[in-house]
Amino acid sequence: MLDSTRVKEKDFFMNVPAKVELIGDSLLAVSSNRTPAVGINRTNGEQVGNLASGDFPIGAFMPSSFDVSGYPMVHIIDKRSQSVLKFNVASQEFIEKIRLNLPEDKIIRTIGVEFKKN
Repeated sequence: MLDSTRVKEKDFFMNVPAKVELIGDSLLAVSSNRTPAVGINRTNGEQVGNLASGDFPIGAFMPSSFDVSGYPMVHIIDKRSQSVLKFNVASQEFIEKIRLNLPEDKIIRTIGVEFKKN
């Protein structure tokens, strides 16, 4: 059982983690309240992927939550565009943007969002 790990990363991305999920038994997916990104790390601390706002031609995004159940495909719910963004972490490729049609009185929160793709 894993209860902690030291992550080798730069720019202090992990200072304010928002959500952490275990992928299989050897990878951690982490989003941050400080930096708009989702990082994928091995349990030994090595970073194997990073989906950061501004690194893709779709422009800036603000991850509210993510789903890694189909890894290496990662789905991010984006507060900024009110969309679900699909990425392939292995190839660092943006796959698609699915615009959500939310009722006018509903918004995607920034913190505390639970999300699972269907």
